[in-house]
Amino acid sequence: MNRSESQSKLAPALVKALGELSNPKMSGINPHFKSKYAKLPDILEVTRPTLHKHGLCAMQDSTGSVLIVHESGEWIEFPGMPLTPSKNDPQGHIAALTYARRGYLTAALGICGDEDDDGNSASSGGGQASSGGQRQERSTEHPPASDGKVSEGQAKFLYVLCKLKCADAEATKQGIYTKFGVNDFRELPWRDGKALIERMKEMPDVVAKPVQDQQDDDFNHDDVPF
Repeated sequence: MNRSESQSKLAPALVKALGELSNPKMSGINPHFKSKYAKLPDILEVTRPTLHKHGLCAMQDSTGSVLIVHESGEWIEFPGMPLTPSKNDPQGHIAALTYARRGYLTAALGICGDEDDDGNSASSGGGQASSGGQRQERSTEHPPASDGKVSEGQAKFLYVLCKLKCADAEATKQGIYTKFGVNDFRELPWRDGKALIERMKEMPDVVAKPVQDQQDDDFNHDDVPF
């Protein structure tokens, strides 16, 4: 998170605005997860008037990064992450950017634009056991490890999400490592890792099957290097 040196005018205005914001209507349908979500126009319709009322505006760049600016010139930025469209054409880039804008804007403004399924969409068959008799950890609701980092299950799920969601999984991994100053998903702070999983789950798949339909073979994990 980046911000202007002074927050004396922005902070109270933002506190008031966020206190008045409500969740947008969820009129969109995700056919993979059979869940509802708020479309970007509905999110903007809910947020812009309240922000404007308090001298604020929210802008987003080509990564979905959110910059909230106060009329005084003070600002706060919530960085995004590199986008990896499922198709390398204008339509693919716009689709990925729309996903990013939805997720980052609602997160920055403390509102909800998606149904909460308690991590079920990240589990296979509602959390069925693998052929080895061990249940795979795929929910983001795992407690942090003893050192405050993500659990090993979350780290593995992030690795798999890169392959499922990103056309260039290796470039995405390296971008994440650079952004958070780590060399391995297991080094990510728990909160950052949990938020990253939620954001990546919203991205369109680059494989034929959605995440919740992946079978044990997809997670079992000769291809996960830890």
